Amino acid sequence: MEHKVRLAIFGTGQGAVQTMEYLDSEKTEIVCFLDSDKKKQGRSFCDRPIVPPEEALQLDVDYFLIGSENYASEMRLALKKAGVPPRNVFSLLQDKTLNNKSFHHMNRSIYHYNTKYASIIKDEHLPLFFKNYAICNMRLDIESRNRNLYRFDDYLLQGIDYVRLSTVELLSREIRENGIEGAVAELGVYQGHFSRVLEAMFPDRPLYLFDTFEGFHMDDVQIEQERAFSAATVGHLSDTSVDTVLAKLSNRGNVHVVKGCFPQSTRQTEDRTYAFVMIDVDLYQPIYEGLKYFYDRLSPGGYIMVHDYNFERYQGAKEAVRTFCSEYGLTPVPVSDFFGSALIVKPQTIMAEHG
Repeated sequence: MEHKVRLAIFGTGQGAVQTMEYLDSEKTEIVCFLDSDKKKQGRSFCDRPIVPPEEALQLDVDYFLIGSENYASEMRLALKKAGVPPRNVFSLLQDKTLNNKSFHHMNRSIYHYNTKYASIIKDEHLPLFFKNYAICNMRLDIESRNRNLYRFDDYLLQGIDYVRLSTVELLSREIRENGIEGAVAELGVYQGHFSRVLEAMFPDRPLYLFDTFEGFHMDDVQIEQERAFSAATVGHLSDTSVDTVLAKLSNRGNVHVVKGCFPQSTRQTEDRTYAFVMIDVDLYQPIYEGLKYFYDRLSPGGYIMVHDYNFERYQGAKEAVRTFCSEYGLTPVPVSDFFGSALIVKPQTIMAEHG
């Protein structure tokens, strides 16, 4: 069996959870968490023990990960005092006090690198006949298009998830060009970063935002635990509010916030039809319920995108999509964005029993 890299994460807050989400559990093993708070030491976090940083050298781990942005300097200093070599300490979060490359910079660098060499191949090695053949090469506005896509923040990358943004932008064009009617919806809004994307890409359509604004619900977490889909905890992603989301949006008169547990919260929106829906709620039950609710109200030719379809840490996402598609006779299309989304298209000719 291939040796897993053994890790300890310094921190037991949102940054630690975020760090876990970046890791491949098939290649890494989280041994424990470190925390300087004596009240937390000796307890557990995400089913792993919490130990004091002073005991760092006694741990059988390969590397230490900094699980915080705000306290990164203090954590590094504590590990240094404990005798941990700096070469064994890393951060997967954007560390504003250091020159480490964040995921934001990494994605941007990869994009520019690929663009540079794609241009060389086109200009120097392809016959004139193929000059305009390239992935998403919008010949008339490629430069402005890319600049616009870089304007958006992403919750996880603190920069851009270019593939997902680019895919949604192309889908918005398809919807307009094909005359697909209906509003736009987002189930799982969190702090509104992607809501801002949807507002910009569908400026002339009503935008419905569905969220509890209280994090993961107890009933959904219970299903995750019973079916071993994830290690989700009640209240995760609760650091948000309606005001936080609305502050990111410019055309508030076109935005309709629907707060509450889904689908019970939809009583006032039963008669709506949709052209595009983004589902990003991580967990099996709300994803499955969201697919059933929105697909029945989706215009023919409309799209539903489900985030985290290929994210190993939330296995219920893929299970929910596959269960739903099996029941409706559909085939999901994987998208190669960060954590992997799945795209569902409603055919123009709908089966009678689900029409």
